[in-house]
Amino acid sequence: MRMVQLDKIVFAGALLGMKNSANAIKSVNYSWSSLGESSIALDEYVNAFSEICKTIKSYKRLISKDIASISSIAAEIDAIDKKLIDIWK
Repeated sequence: MRMVQLDKIVFAGALLGMKNSANAIKSVNYSWSSLGESSIALDEYVNAFSEICKTIKSYKRLISKDIASISSIAAEIDAIDKKLIDIWK
């Protein structure tokens, strides 16, 4: 009978890849103040850039939360695997 279980080495490598990818997402702290100039196009650009920065920060936060959840689930699967192995021995 074949055993179904989590391949810890492959999973750890995939998790490390996810963490590295999340850490590679760069976001900037953006602030801009007018020096008295008036430009509709520039104002729209500043607003759009600000929204993009917020979206990237939110995306990175969500990815980090997902990675933590996946890691936690893997630990639970590992614990259940150990219990099942003990039961079937």
